[in-house]
Amino acid sequence: MAEIQRIPKSAQRWEANDLLAFNIHTVPEDTATFFGGDPNLPEPTVDPAFLEHVERPPGPLLGDTAMVFGSLRALLNEKEPSEGSITDFTQHLLSMLNYGVPGRLLKRRRGILFQVCGKTVRAEPKISFMALNRGCDLLVHTVEPTSTLNPEPRLIAEAIAAFSDWQDIQQAAGQELLRHKEIAGIIMRGTAPTFYKIVVTKELLQSVGDATYPDQPTFVHKLRPPVHDIAKYFKEGLQTLDNRRVIMQCFEAFKRCLPYDR
Repeated sequence: MAEIQRIPKSAQRWEANDLLAFNIHTVPEDTATFFGGDPNLPEPTVDPAFLEHVERPPGPLLGDTAMVFGSLRALLNEKEPSEGSITDFTQHLLSMLNYGVPGRLLKRRRGILFQVCGKTVRAEPKISFMALNRGCDLLVHTVEPTSTLNPEPRLIAEAIAAFSDWQDIQQAAGQELLRHKEIAGIIMRGTAPTFYKIVVTKELLQSVGDATYPDQPTFVHKLRPPVHDIAKYFKEGLQTLDNRRVIMQCFEAFKRCLPYDR
């Protein structure tokens, strides 16, 4: 696809053709392949109340669990769930799951600057994880369940921007630039997550900046949780208990893709 036109675009404007223009391809995988050969998903470590009750049960709950039930109810009560409601729910969900460094779950408002086709553009992830004086290791993109837009190109562009940010941090600290880095990603379509492992290389970053076609392809690994009825997955998401257990198992296993100590 070397003949595809390459033009400078902010991350939120990337489309499928932009991935092809830079030799980037998504590869759907099963859980064993995605998680490194282990066919067994771990048991969730979340509050059992979230696994056993569709809606908030009576009585006291742990604070994070209560926030998740509350934000889930608010989201589902909307006739057409908004991206803001999905983002709020996702933040509470990830906090309950103990993702990232405690206290470092951020909505990145300033954005990340990176080079695309010779021009400086912006990426503005909805949710990102970062530790003090470090770049992003996890990016989360939220989208309405009825949206017809493909959110994958934007997430991948945000990962490229995040790698550029890491390189800037390395350079400012007087350290050697990274050859590559795996950025974890999640797309939440409503309450249904899809998981991604995006390995960005120094060569890909250079090609994106210079508007050249990389000789080596980039393969983005993708996992959709193995729920019983995949045809209804994006409609049901976390709303059914059968789905919820499998999805929580995938979230638990996905922690292996993050570098933070717990």
